[in-house]
Amino acid sequence: MAAGFERTIRHYQSDATTLVGSIESSAVVGCWFELHRQGGCGAGELRLQDGFLARNQIDIGDWISLEYSPDDRWYFGRVESRSADSPAGVRFRLEGMAIELNEVFPGGFGESAEGVPPHRYANTDLFQNDPDYLLETFDSVATTAQLVQALMNQYVISATNISLDPLDIEEAPDEAGLTSFKFRGEESVRSILKDLALRANNASWGVDETGAFFFLQPVTTVSTTYREGVHLSRLEESRDRDLLYNRVLLTGGYVYDEPVNSFNRARGFYRWRGHYLQPDSRALHGERRIRLWVPWIRTEPDSLAFIREFFRTYSQPVSIYFLEAPDQSTLLRPWDSVLRLLDRNGSELMTSQIETLRVQFDHTPTFRMELGPADPHTLWPEPPQDERWETPENHGNGGSVSLTPDPTSFNESSVSSLDSLTSMSSVLSLTSEETVTTLEPTTTFESTTTLEPTTTQQSTTSQEPSTTEVPGTTSSQSSDFGGGETVTSIGQSGTEVPSSATTTDNTTNDSVTSETSTAQTTAT
Repeated sequence: MAAGFERTIRHYQSDATTLVGSIESSAVVGCWFELHRQGGCGAGELRLQDGFLARNQIDIGDWISLEYSPDDRWYFGRVESRSADSPAGVRFRLEGMAIELNEVFPGGFGESAEGVPPHRYANTDLFQNDPDYLLETFDSVATTAQLVQALMNQYVISATNISLDPLDIEEAPDEAGLTSFKFRGEESVRSILKDLALRANNASWGVDETGAFFFLQPVTTVSTTYREGVHLSRLEESRDRDLLYNRVLLTGGYVYDEPVNSFNRARGFYRWRGHYLQPDSRALHGERRIRLWVPWIRTEPDSLAFIREFFRTYSQPVSIYFLEAPDQSTLLRPWDSVLRLLDRNGSELMTSQIETLRVQFDHTPTFRMELGPADPHTLWPEPPQDERWETPENHGNGGSVSLTPDPTSFNESSVSSLDSLTSMSSVLSLTSEETVTTLEPTTTFESTTTLEPTTTQQSTTSQEPSTTEVPGTTSSQSSDFGGGETVTSIGQSGTEVPSSATTTDNTTNDSVTSETSTAQTTAT
């Protein structure tokens, strides 16, 4: 038995601080929990032999602390479900405090809808044609760490039991930065952090056993060494092509055009998409494609930074090791521990941070560990069906990606202007009763400029654009309007008067200066 092991299980109220009491070890039938490099305290289970009538002593929403010895806490989790059998036996399913990140949704659809405006974090002002641009809240951020800090301070701390020490959020070295992220209350903080972590040098993040949040850069100092046949009771290796990808179809958020005119507020829109390849991997291993959805990506720099980190992790075959080490007395927290794994001859198999640690917390702690990257299908699930989206007029998003940043790459595709963002692949609220649509004589719009390569990271849901109809009109989401009707908008075909635009990129303060460009367009 591990030296000094005095298993202590404490019960706290739903505020996570008020102690109700300790649970006798004699009442415990079984107990286990998981710790994750990305997530912190994870799932757990506690089984008691209490009678059916005593099942209400611990309710869902209460908290359970698992300690190696009094005041040496290894895990802290909330009761998510309880099931009881008659005449005796109660089972509690637990989740670490990071589960509360699933319940916080930055931004909103607007003050009238839910009392919260959309929230944009950016170091540029690219998307002034968003329908909710005038409603949004804006914060200037330049790095992933700054965005994480803002999300925690503005949304998480006040709404959860999670605490934050600013020193536990670390900047990634040589990070490309970020361009523009906008949230409308659709994605949880947890789904956002999952993507931000990848672009920030595959950072470790989560909530630990004390309730403290962390967003840390990977550590390199070896914490412990395990050797086959000496420290381990089980060792397995797995290599799988399902973890190998060198082609990514990335779908981001919606990009909007200017309204057609002041009388009919129709506007074009399309989904930002990019197609990326890692040529060295494809030459060696053949084509391996995956589709990813990250709905807050809408620029090439943000997309490129995310994809480069993705290819660093998944473009080459990797081994996944599963190992079991019995009779353990020192907790290996995956976010601050590095394990060196040796075979029975003393040759190194892998030196890596632990991805997942499962602790069987019964008579003596037993560690079951997983080394190697997480399955990307778990992080970014693909839909079961094939999908297609609107095709923008600018088809330049994507290309070959090297595993090291190249300041000369993507120079042209990194230029983001409202000219290049304009697409009439989808148009709303078009007038069907008129055979001729006349635009206002002069339309003024702003044009933005070249960006420095930057970053991002996914998830899943995206906002469908709303349709605003004018009385006496019908709405359409197709560029084929029928009836011989001709519709012309800025940047589209038709009779256009030449326009001029001057843009300035101020790279010193990472801001973008835009000058006004005037285009005269008429349609007959």
